[in-house]
Amino acid sequence: MSEVVDAGLLAWSVVANVAAETTHGPGGQENRQGLKHFSPGTKVWVLPPQWSDGAECLMVVGRHRGRGPGRLARMVVARVYLVNFRVQGVYREAVHRELVRPWQPTPHRHWDGPLRQWGSREEAEAAAARWNAACAWQAGVSQPRRRGDLLAVLDVLATASATMAPWWELRFVVRRLVAELFGEPADVPASVGGLLRDQGEVAAIAGVLGPVRAIADELGTDRSDADYLGHRDWPGVTTAARLAYAVLTNRSVG
Repeated sequence: MSEVVDAGLLAWSVVANVAAETTHGPGGQENRQGLKHFSPGTKVWVLPPQWSDGAECLMVVGRHRGRGPGRLARMVVARVYLVNFRVQGVYREAVHRELVRPWQPTPHRHWDGPLRQWGSREEAEAAAARWNAACAWQAGVSQPRRRGDLLAVLDVLATASATMAPWWELRFVVRRLVAELFGEPADVPASVGGLLRDQGEVAAIAGVLGPVRAIADELGTDRSDADYLGHRDWPGVTTAARLAYAVLTNRSVG
């Protein structure tokens, strides 16, 4: 039986709430109540990802904390600052206008084409489920955005192969892991509390960092995907990255 659609429904959309407390600055040392433009708990309507950044930043519409009652604003915010993703129908004309309004990122530059909208309720529900899971994976540390970067790195290392091109060039992934995420030289144990939760995660990351660093020492950090994937020790990187990703997301290794 087909779904009965309310005559007043303008669109389906993901909605979320602004986190009560957000962390900012180097090392996540600055705590704020909500965000600069949105109060803690503010309900925001979330557009689908507009950029190929793994949905790390999202465009949202919500009541601006400084513009008076009912005044809406559309902003780009980091997904890690949003919680409780779910799907609701859009019935208010004012909200819908903000969602579809053409975007002009600067006074002198216009966005090419209309902003992408949710194609269906099912698409929005699938995204909400993914983002709620990501909230859980990134919780419990003072640098959730950096932890999100680490999870993206592990995902690429765990899935890249000669038949499946990585969505992020391996030279950037290798450099991010061996020289940036944990410092240079890398100090994984020191990241507990900031980037990692416990010693179990430290051990899992050490297991993947070791072989990746050895390959980087041999090949460098500016080689082609084929060079890295063809290295004799790359299968060990794949296995270790899968294990580390499972540990950090509390999943079983398939």
